[in-house]
Amino acid sequence: MIVNNKKLNPYLEVVNFSSRNVDQKKLGTVLGIFEIKDLSDDSAYIVNFLSSVAKKTYFAGHQKNPEESFESTLAKVNLSLAEIANHGNVNWIGKIDAVLCSIFEDQINFSVSGDAKVLLLRNQKLMEISESLSPKDEAVNPLKTFTDIASGKLEKGDKLILTTDDISHVFTLEEIERNALEFENEKFIRFLKTALVNELEIAGTIVLDIKEKAEVSEQKVVSEEELDSIPAVTEKNLFGSAAFEKRPEDSVKAEMEKKLSEKNQEKTYTNQKTGHIYITDSGDDFSSPEENKFEAWLVIAKEKMSDFGFWLQENYLRKLKYKTKKFIENIFKKPTEPDDHAWSEKAPAPKESASKTSLSQDTKEFSRKIFSRLSDLKTERKTVSPSLSPQTPPMREIPAKTSKTKLLINCSRSIKNKFNFKKITDLFGLVIPRFSKIKQNFLEMSPKKKIITLILISLIIIVPFWFFKKEEANPSVVNEVVNPTEDLKINPSSEFYKESEKIYSDSELIGAFIFNNSVFAVGRNKIVSITDNKEYPFPENFQNAQKYSFMNDLNLLFLIDEKNRLVSFSPISLKFNNDAINISENAEIEAIGSYLTYLYIIDSANRQIYRYPRAENGFGEKINWLQDDIDFENITGMAIDGNLYLSKKDSVIKLFNRKIQNFELKKDADSSIDKIFTDEDTISLYVLDKTNGELDKYGKEGNKQAFVSNQALTEAVDIRIDEKNSLAYFITSEGMFKITLPR
Repeated sequence: MIVNNKKLNPYLEVVNFSSRNVDQKKLGTVLGIFEIKDLSDDSAYIVNFLSSVAKKTYFAGHQKNPEESFESTLAKVNLSLAEIANHGNVNWIGKIDAVLCSIFEDQINFSVSGDAKVLLLRNQKLMEISESLSPKDEAVNPLKTFTDIASGKLEKGDKLILTTDDISHVFTLEEIERNALEFENEKFIRFLKTALVNELEIAGTIVLDIKEKAEVSEQKVVSEEELDSIPAVTEKNLFGSAAFEKRPEDSVKAEMEKKLSEKNQEKTYTNQKTGHIYITDSGDDFSSPEENKFEAWLVIAKEKMSDFGFWLQENYLRKLKYKTKKFIENIFKKPTEPDDHAWSEKAPAPKESASKTSLSQDTKEFSRKIFSRLSDLKTERKTVSPSLSPQTPPMREIPAKTSKTKLLINCSRSIKNKFNFKKITDLFGLVIPRFSKIKQNFLEMSPKKKIITLILISLIIIVPFWFFKKEEANPSVVNEVVNPTEDLKINPSSEFYKESEKIYSDSELIGAFIFNNSVFAVGRNKIVSITDNKEYPFPENFQNAQKYSFMNDLNLLFLIDEKNRLVSFSPISLKFNNDAINISENAEIEAIGSYLTYLYIIDSANRQIYRYPRAENGFGEKINWLQDDIDFENITGMAIDGNLYLSKKDSVIKLFNRKIQNFELKKDADSSIDKIFTDEDTISLYVLDKTNGELDKYGKEGNKQAFVSNQALTEAVDIRIDEKNSLAYFITSEGMFKITLPR
């Protein structure tokens, strides 16, 4: 870049930018020259603005290839120039020379405007390969500053020259060819620079010499064993002449020690923020942060389960074990074993008069009889009078000289007595009601107790029947749809919980957009500036907005109402404009979105995605953008960043170049996808999960990275992301909220 007059510096800019980001290395390098020949103050620094736009746009889309990124860059530059013209700055129109070029490995894409040129020296012949690429009507339409793109492959030994028309005032094409062949690479550049500095006040030229990529051989890392195997050097006279001679053995060993030290240093890592030093494993299998969190969660879960088991054992299992043991012992207890509590028979209580007997006393007496029955198990005879106590038969003494056969018989009888199956059958008899006993007890009751008993029985039977009939009389209660998130309570003590703040109250909001760090709420019938709390009502012929999309390249908000009419709103002029668009009457619009200067509309009725190009006072004729067959049911939203993401309730479809791409959003099994957001300036994908009250963050390859939770997210209907300020805005029936983005 040659600028001999400092006053001309704002009118020339050279672009030479390669990203240092590993993910963007596949896009290569973007080169360019912008020169404005109008020297008015209004045209100053336009070239600086355009170079910044070119750098930012070319490396903005991480998923694009060099061709797509270059095309987007040209479109963005055209839009930027159109925006400058819309603000009344038009002196530069027809007076701009510009060339843009992208190079990745041996692939080149380029475009020119005005009198700028791209020259190629190949096989000792110089040619202008950008001829006829420059548009002829740029003075009429700034959107056509760059129109055509040329592509090709570079070869070893090529020389590429990007230049403005200024160089033609010094050299002809033949002179440039002759000097390029005469001088070597660096000498030719020095020759050009000397000539341009001496002859011109301002000029811009980029020269590229194409060579093969140099292969760097890997240096062998010496281990400690190899270092120790180096033979020791014999001692020398430190005061002799040989002390100042070069010692090859020492230099080799010192070099090896240096490499070994560097290798050991690679095993350590110092966190620049915290100052902590970490020792890294020498293996290649490193666990991710998600895996480390999962292992920590498993340890905590095991500890909690252990604590719960100990608490359960201390409070319940020990008591249950004791009662079970006593119950089994009573079942298998010998009938001959005396037990004062279990085998003593209580005499029946004397019959009292009706006037002196209360209901509570009768209940106690009835309970006493039941528990007495539990211990009144007879083993000797089938029927025994209740007034008699069981007699314990005397134990038979076994003679000392009894035969072995008799001894075995007695042992078998003893074992049989141990397992008293009669007790078990009598226990089941207690569970099954004896209607004769119930009848007898009922007849023995006083008239007052009989009436109370009958009333209680009637209530037990009638009340459930009454409730059952009531449910049948109100079938709408049975068929009522229950909101699964209605009873969901988000744990506020969770490490993923974030507080949300309500910033605007309105029950008629459908979304939000951000412009120049100002937040706007989109309502059914108005736009609200949250910054200054000003409202901008819709025009009279446009009411009840249904869908919206903010077009970053034109700084315009587009809205569609229930009659498929379109209006635009400018956050700069704060005015509405009726825009022309052709949407069929039978179309069912599920979502709209924008990218560059195109408007995308999803029509589920016709199973198609339409793309409308921007035109004067509206949009031109649509094209059927979708070429693959997809399912249009349960669509929840759309997001575009060069790729088009179509969200459904349980999955996300990724589309590029009109076709379905191989993509899977790795969400949790119980998560829902209620809204999706990303754009060309947003690095990640953001998904609203109302089922769990979460805002999920995904990488654009589909992996879940983080999330935040909040109770209000269970009722959200739309989200808008501001990664620059690490904020998310979401809409509910109560109004607009903001929350910190997941990290």
